Amino acid sequence: MQFLKLRSHLGDASALATSRYPETLDSILVIGAPPYVETVFQYISQWFDANTRAKISILGTDPQANLRRLSDMIDPKDLPKAYGGQLDWNFGDLPNLDPEIIDKFGVDPRNWPLGPIKQEGGSIVARGTTADGKARNIEIGRLRT
Repeated sequence: MQFLKLRSHLGDASALATSRYPETLDSILVIGAPPYVETVFQYISQWFDANTRAKISILGTDPQANLRRLSDMIDPKDLPKAYGGQLDWNFGDLPNLDPEIIDKFGVDPRNWPLGPIKQEGGSIVARGTTADGKARNIEIGRLRT
């Protein structure tokens, strides 16, 4: 059953890599995988396109070993501690934004309402619908130049 789940997840990753963003996606990293996953991947990777297969890396559960691999792509100061880096961030936390980014938006994006946000010209607009089904079109900030 786990084999089928893994194949499904990797199949989704393959679809993302080949049909959605093939020219911009550099790597797919499976982090925290148990040891058998790499062996299973060797078998099921034959179903993937060769270019996609080359983009997928399986990393185990050892944060220090992963850090060596991840630090080639991500500065350790920007990598969460859970992956061996220095960033105090957990899954589900809002991003830690640079002060320059916050200043550019004119309002801290961490204070934006939940839901779709869209840039329209120089405005940042909350879109979508409210909990009671009403259309939402609220300007929450303006981009600063």
